[in-house]
Amino acid sequence: MKSIIPIFITLLCLGMLCTAGCVFPWTDHPEPDLPDFMPGILDKGLYIFPRDVAGTPVDSALEWRFDLENCSGFEKFGRIDAVSNRVPVFVVDPESPGKIAIRISAPEQDIDVYLKEIVDLPEGLHLSLPDDVIHIPKGESVDTYLLLESDGPIGETNGYTIIYLGTEDGWGLGWGSMFFAPDSPDIPAIVEE
Repeated sequence: MKSIIPIFITLLCLGMLCTAGCVFPWTDHPEPDLPDFMPGILDKGLYIFPRDVAGTPVDSALEWRFDLENCSGFEKFGRIDAVSNRVPVFVVDPESPGKIAIRISAPEQDIDVYLKEIVDLPEGLHLSLPDDVIHIPKGESVDTYLLLESDGPIGETNGYTIIYLGTEDGWGLGWGSMFFAPDSPDIPAIVEE
């Protein structure tokens, strides 16, 4: 009986990963050079909800996306694959700050947006918004940027960095990205913008 429980938990976890898009259940997917393990967050983002409204779609309160056509200050940047993989890759230029262009929208109400949390940013790098808080009127979008600065040697990447923007009401939306030092041996082949 005890041996059945770990097997059941393993199968349950694999099922959840497959349905979330984290694991391709087939081996002949359209891009054979891409890894078989790919985060399922790439098309919908990672949400943070206020406790009292869990389950409400976050895009009714906050929406933001990377705008790779207007980024600057990097040695190179782009996506691993322009169609099937939405994660942007940034190769940092340690001599100059990088500007990651983003567009933030407020679909249904006025919001004040701030940089809520960053998960697994390589050591030596710091992200910030140009202002501590960005006000966005209801129904409008604002083009701004995340400023990436280095203050020393850039550490190894742990994989995906998740960047969350949030509101004072408790909403949050995070997107995956990857950051590399210019001499990193792990830089993937990217489709430059």
